[in-house]
Amino acid sequence: MLKNKQINMKKKQLLIIAIIVVLAVVACLTAYMLVNSQPESLNTLRISDSCTVEVPVDNNTVQNLNDGIKLYSFETHSLNITHEKNSNNSEIQELFSNLTKNCEKKEDNIYYDSSTGIYSTFIENSATGDGLIISSSDLDLLKRVSASLKFKNPKTTDIANDTNTTEEAEDIGFVEDTGYDGSYYPQDYSKNTPSSQSSSPSSSSSSSSDSNSKPQPSTNQT
Repeated sequence: MLKNKQINMKKKQLLIIAIIVVLAVVACLTAYMLVNSQPESLNTLRISDSCTVEVPVDNNTVQNLNDGIKLYSFETHSLNITHEKNSNNSEIQELFSNLTKNCEKKEDNIYYDSSTGIYSTFIENSATGDGLIISSSDLDLLKRVSASLKFKNPKTTDIANDTNTTEEAEDIGFVEDTGYDGSYYPQDYSKNTPSSQSSSPSSSSSSSSDSNSKPQPSTNQT
């Protein structure tokens, strides 16, 4: 009888130890997942006098291409940002059309090239004249970088008075963002997400609903 009690006691002790070990393993796995699920910190990159974007902390290279187009490359994160600032941005629009000619439209204005594994999107702000192509093999990173884009009203020169002046915010629908040197941003970019960016055709022709048709850039009006 006493021997049976001792055996039962040992079984209970072993069961308690096993439960403790399992809980410890679960706690370690949970902590690991929480740590690794934290998004990587990003730094602010000034693309132009009217545009900034958050990019990975990485050594990037900049190439000056034709027609005033610049290419920012982040090799470690397989991220490329192509930028043009012009009244119509026709060159970068054509570049995006050629880039995504054989791509599949995944969502909104994001296209996927199955041969390279690269996702691409085009974002344009007609008020500032900035046009950008963002490409990456990491879809989540592409969305984060796209959503971080901020546009401000660049200072203009008053030729008559020969002084620097800034356009009135209410005239172009900009709102003050005190987190960025007191400049002004489009209101729709205060909570910018890729899905909130509207797409419109770059020409007067109607766009096709076919996902494999020629892509049209996303144009953000302010």
